[in-house]
Amino acid sequence: MIKGRRVLFLCTANLARSQMTEALLKHHASEYFDVLSAGTAPKKSLYERLKH
Repeated sequence: MIKGRRVLFLCTANLARSQMTEALLKHHASEYFDVLSAGTAPKKSLYERLKH
């Protein structure tokens, strides 16, 4: 089947929520969707935020 839809999960840092939802949709419906995640102000790692 040809993938017909693109889905972008967008959040602020792209550290947890959008990556988790991307992984879930890829796992359950990757044959139907092209799935990506991104952040409006992406961080390099979760640990960078924990330092503050």
